[in-house]
Amino acid sequence: TVSGEELFAIKQKQAELLEEHQEALLGPFAEYGPSDCFSCEWKVGYWDKLTVFSNYDQSKVQTGPLLREALRHPSGEHLRELHAGIPESVWAGESDWQDYIDAIAEAGAPELRRLHLADDEDNAEISWCHIGDLSALWQAVPELEYLRLRGVGMDLGDIDAPRLSTLLIESGGIPNDAIRAIGRAMIAGKMPD
Repeated sequence: TVSGEELFAIKQKQAELLEEHQEALLGPFAEYGPSDCFSCEWKVGYWDKLTVFSNYDQSKVQTGPLLREALRHPSGEHLRELHAGIPESVWAGESDWQDYIDAIAEAGAPELRRLHLADDEDNAEISWCHIGDLSALWQAVPELEYLRLRGVGMDLGDIDAPRLSTLLIESGGIPNDAIRAIGRAMIAGKMPD
């Protein structure tokens, strides 16, 4: 058991080490503070959970390319959970998650288990949030077990997610093609039913 005083000393040392080695540990996020556009949780020296989002005060940060760099960084090699929050396009009156989807598809996330493409802070109405085309995503996330989508305008493509046990879609209207894609994937055994 660790006492309160020992825990405080550990947390202080952790903060010192992070400050000293932030470029090596945080890669593309080193120049931004955790509250500016990301947060992360560590597990055995790697990011276990990463949250990327746009912040009005940092609205010039291109979060899609930043995520792509993060997924290619050594700290992201064993990423298991990703929350892709509000994109910077919201500050221009739009909300489009395609940059995040493209970043994941291009960089890959072979150990990713949980993916959230959603504005959890309610910065935009659900009907303003355009998810995008997920067709290229499936090959990049072979271990995906949980997917949460919040918005409209989604193309699921040919789903190939044999481990996907939870698909949560929060929407003002799910396109018929998306429902057909889910049915086809279940019938073909590319998604559990």
